[in-house]
Amino acid sequence: MLGILLFILSFSLTFIFLKYWIPLAKKKGIFGIDVHKPNKPKVTEAGGTIFLFSIIACLLIYGLWLTIHNTTPDLKFFSIFSSTLIAGFLGLQDQLIEIRWRNKLIFPLIIAMPLVIARVGHTIVDIPFFGPIDFGNIYVFFIIPLGVIGFVNMVNMLAGYNGLEAGLGAINATWFLIVSYLVGNELTFFTSLILLGSLLAFLKFNWYPAKIFPGDVGTFTIGTVLISMAIIGNMEKFLLGLSSLYLINFFLFIYWQIKRKPYKKFADVDKNGYIKPPNPYTVYWLLPYYFKLKEKTIVKILLLLQFFIGFLSFLFFIKI
Repeated sequence: MLGILLFILSFSLTFIFLKYWIPLAKKKGIFGIDVHKPNKPKVTEAGGTIFLFSIIACLLIYGLWLTIHNTTPDLKFFSIFSSTLIAGFLGLQDQLIEIRWRNKLIFPLIIAMPLVIARVGHTIVDIPFFGPIDFGNIYVFFIIPLGVIGFVNMVNMLAGYNGLEAGLGAINATWFLIVSYLVGNELTFFTSLILLGSLLAFLKFNWYPAKIFPGDVGTFTIGTVLISMAIIGNMEKFLLGLSSLYLINFFLFIYWQIKRKPYKKFADVDKNGYIKPPNPYTVYWLLPYYFKLKEKTIVKILLLLQFFIGFLSFLFFIKI
């Protein structure tokens, strides 16, 4: 019952506040240009602030519920709460002053600090062909920060189409919800419900044609909640499987940089709405580079692919 209430509340808060935020933010000049539309419409930015607020509010209510029932929230709860709040704050700063992407690489190191301080997760990691290895403090002070830095930045990189970031996040939250229920991890189960509810409400406005973008505050929040749940719930292998698209996108980008091709942030679009990327060196440019596709179709393909990746990761995680 609590899970249903948190899901409904997270969905409702996001939905209601977005109704007010979208016209208000645009009036205040908080908007961007939807570059993948022929007519280049103005779209409200920083929508991630709304589902960040919903997630934080619902986590507080969950913590209050624990306190009322004489169960004091532990360090795991406060670590995921703090990391999410820091992620939102840093993402919002980037939204306001447009920090260079190279400088943003260090942001997730700050986000990881609550997880490090709380010493969450198991230090024993089962390595293929080697078996279980206890990394001890190396896990706490090196692997956790490195994992957060890598994953949050990869989530931030795989973005740019209407519904893509929030859609991928919602699919990943769904798989985390299923796995958390099966392994009996209450904190990640309720956090998954909260994240899923807020993202589904956001998708109502972010789906093609988008009325609002999540911005870095949104991608930072999504990435942080997912990696925090993986560490807290000892589901790092599962998240590694879910990260396949993000990893492919990252390595394509690195290859692009090694080739030293001219950097171009956005693809062109013709008068009929077909995407014309300059190269195939990102996941979201790969298909339209070789096939004649529009933005909405590309997003649907990528979301379907991510769902299938989640299914395979789920089978692998349950098997082991």
